[in-house]
Amino acid sequence: MFSRHLHIPCGLILRTSPGVVSFRSLKTLCRARDVIKSPSYRQISSFRLVNSTPANPLQALVGAGGLMLSTYLVLNHFLNSHDNQAMSSISPTVHSYLKGTYTYVVSGFAITALSAVSAFRSGFAVRVMQLNPMLYLGTSMVAIIATSYIAQSTSIVESPVLKHAAWAASMACVGAISLSPLMFLPSAVLSRAALYTTGIVGSLSIVAINAEEDKFLYLGGPLFGGLTVVALSSVASAFLPTAGAAFRLTHSVSLYGGLAVFGGLMLYDTQRIIARAQRNPNITPDYISESYSIYWNVINIFVRMVQIVAGQNSRSRK
Repeated sequence: MFSRHLHIPCGLILRTSPGVVSFRSLKTLCRARDVIKSPSYRQISSFRLVNSTPANPLQALVGAGGLMLSTYLVLNHFLNSHDNQAMSSISPTVHSYLKGTYTYVVSGFAITALSAVSAFRSGFAVRVMQLNPMLYLGTSMVAIIATSYIAQSTSIVESPVLKHAAWAASMACVGAISLSPLMFLPSAVLSRAALYTTGIVGSLSIVAINAEEDKFLYLGGPLFGGLTVVALSSVASAFLPTAGAAFRLTHSVSLYGGLAVFGGLMLYDTQRIIARAQRNPNITPDYISESYSIYWNVINIFVRMVQIVAGQNSRSRK
């Protein structure tokens, strides 16, 4: 099993690489750059509206609910069916620990979403898309990794203000630098991807909580190996010709392999948090540090769901 301090930098490298938010694979980069080069920034809004399709809330809700139910039933059957003594409930200590951790996860998403919207409306997202890929990769990695490291290495007891400030800064950096370019996509795509991500994450969390104690902790080593392969594929796909077979292969590994890896990490990290709460009930909980692993898993799943939904949306218009 790998440590949290090793896991998070690898997730950051994968998340901040230009191959992850691949506008080339979503077939929107050329259109977005045409808008950016136009003399009037108002055309950015018209670009987004013209290329968007009306959202179907009922269809999205049914799809997310079906995905959540089917994912839970399948995983729960194959992973827990032979365990007759799986946890039907959790202790108050673990419940409080999970509640505190997920409070910071949700709060982090709120900060990230607000910063992404603000960056898009202010024109910062346009400047991000105009950056050289290597400059973008370096800038995003330095900003996000530095603030995340400060947040996790700072004691919640000795310096709570600094820890919260660094945590909020890292959440804002993810939204402003990494996720703001996604705002060029239709709102229906982002809404559906968010609903599907909620379904997947919710299902995996339920499975992990109700599984036998330490059931998924053995997955640490294999998941770290898979995460390394996905990270290398993500970076490689950013520099390969889009028409080549190598790009299609690396993009598929990054997209679908990453979805599987981060789904597995949701199981692993959830049980790791539960195990820490059970074995150290008397220590002061550090919910901020615990929340980072779940946060990165959800962000990576969401980005991949955006790519999948956007690809389906693009093919349906052909």
